[in-house]
Amino acid sequence: FFFQAEDGIRDFCLSRGLGDVYKRQYQRRVHGDKFSKNRLGMAETKSPVDVVTLEDKRRGFTIDSMKMTNFETGEVLWETNECQKFLEGGQEIRAEIPKKLLECKAVGREIVFSSVHSIKKLSLVQQVYLQGAELEAFRFRFGFVIPNSTNNWQQVITAEDVVLPAEILSGNTVVETTFYDDENVLCLSLIHI
Repeated sequence: FFFQAEDGIRDFCLSRGLGDVYKRQYQRRVHGDKFSKNRLGMAETKSPVDVVTLEDKRRGFTIDSMKMTNFETGEVLWETNECQKFLEGGQEIRAEIPKKLLECKAVGREIVFSSVHSIKKLSLVQQVYLQGAELEAFRFRFGFVIPNSTNNWQQVITAEDVVLPAEILSGNTVVETTFYDDENVLCLSLIHI
């Protein structure tokens, strides 16, 4: 005599609660070629396949594209799909940003990124330096990233009344972008404009 319940099949013996039902069920997981069987409710030991290190997360995190647009018109003023070079070795990369960007009242920035592994607390810190002095800093908390997903981060920047001329900014500006998983650095890019 069996009862069908939402939580599984209950047999004839009286149950004192869901815990009794689950204690009699088995969980099966496949780890590589190994087959492990653990009872639910017991401490599960993690196999080496389950453990994702910070280095694994770093290798599995990629920046797929970046672009800057005139937010009012949607015109793309700068973009690149060759972003991994920005992350390799923490070296400064030169980027040619058009002078036309400074004429925009609002600029849209977008970064598209992918992650093989889940990330619990993804955040991005972007700092802009002029001749070594910090001009501005942004912190964006993205939150949880689903494994094997592609995501984007977008921001709109509105111009101040006074914009520094291109002659001062050109060659003297460095944009440092750091991605974090909680407090751990996933990657860092330095773009010299």
